[in-house]
Amino acid sequence: MAPQLRRAAALRGEVLMAMILESAAFENGGSIPIPYTPAGEDLSPPLEWSGVPEGAESLVLIVEDRDAPFDEQVHWLLY
Repeated sequence: MAPQLRRAAALRGEVLMAMILESAAFENGGSIPIPYTPAGEDLSPPLEWSGVPEGAESLVLIVEDRDAPFDEQVHWLLY
């Protein structure tokens, strides 16, 4: 979460919870293993959400490649 949002929430006396998305298939910040890529079996990695706000009706994950040669490339769009 952006530091500005944390400060604003703290000034209002709010407690913020972090929403976390993890996978047992790879480490945070690590490379996605070959079986989960088009070069492998193109499997979807297992994902586990925690800290989802109460009342949330849907979640979206967008994975972009900002280093693509011509423009940002969307690899995944999950909802």
